[in-house]
Amino acid sequence: KALVAGYVSHLSTDNIWVRDIYLPCFGPASPLASDPMAGVMDRALQWELARRSRQDGPRLAQIKGLLAEIQVEGAMGFLDSASTRRWQQFVMSALAQEPIDNFLAYGWRFLEARNKVTRQAWDEFAISLPTKLAWILNYVTEARLAAFQEKAMQAAVATTQEYTG
Repeated sequence: KALVAGYVSHLSTDNIWVRDIYLPCFGPASPLASDPMAGVMDRALQWELARRSRQDGPRLAQIKGLLAEIQVEGAMGFLDSASTRRWQQFVMSALAQEPIDNFLAYGWRFLEARNKVTRQAWDEFAISLPTKLAWILNYVTEARLAAFQEKAMQAAVATTQEYTG
């Protein structure tokens, strides 16, 4: 039940992110609509939030421990055990990586495959990432991010309570 509740909570959080952060700040009707890097800025912001959450070492260790304890055999009725095991390994691997390294590799692969920006433009963005992140955080605002996190937490709790009854 906890695994499915976590999955459903993740979907709920994604929906809130799209509605409250992505669309107004980076989406097609946002002030950055014509910027080919708008989607990358959205992802950079998400990776920054992941980096922040990993600064709490004891909390991260607890999460890793709980993930490692999941018994994948028959854990999720809609996924077979092999798929659930791959998910578990993927999440454990992702938690072991530095978010920014993963972001830089992901960002270029994503943009290159879609012919969104030139390699030069990507390299310039990557070099200026600390400055760009500061700009993105100022643009989105910490208040908007805090409101998103509060709303996502409330939705996750409500979803989990509803699912686990």
